[in-house]
Amino acid sequence: MNPDKLDPDEALARCFVAAGLVKAPFGAQDLRDLMTAAGADGDSSGTPVDPAAQELVNSEKSIKCMENPSSMGKEE
Repeated sequence: MNPDKLDPDEALARCFVAAGLVKAPFGAQDLRDLMTAAGADGDSSGTPVDPAAQELVNSEKSIKCMENPSSMGKEE
């Protein structure tokens, strides 16, 4: 699932770019920021949830990337 042995967040960030979910440059920290904005990071710091970020994170392509970052968001 991670043939290049990348940091898991970096692998997922690359998948998001390849799947067309976000535009490059987009790296691991950008992914963490997106997850925080979407309320998907499990942090209960009171950060308001961004509906657009939440929609992106819950999209089919995003879910495919989370299941297998090397899929690039495509059906296998």
